[in-house]
Amino acid sequence: MEKILVLGVGPGAPEYLTQKTRELAESCYVLIGGERNLSMFQEFALEKIPLTGSLETWIPAEIIPMLAQQLLVTRRDPFVS
Repeated sequence: MEKILVLGVGPGAPEYLTQKTRELAESCYVLIGGERNLSMFQEFALEKIPLTGSLETWIPAEIIPMLAQQLLVTRRDPFVS
């Protein structure tokens, strides 16, 4: 079974990507994300699909609240309450 991984890109520069993020990205078949985020993976030779428009363009609207709740429950950022 394939997995969908959500990778954090840190403060927005390639030099801030963690080694774990780099390893996970290298294990992917494709990277999907905003153009700015994808630009941090330029050296990776894999397919990149830029997301444009709203989330509803890519994800059915009824699923977005469930995803948002899951992100809130699993978030481990100590600076976010």
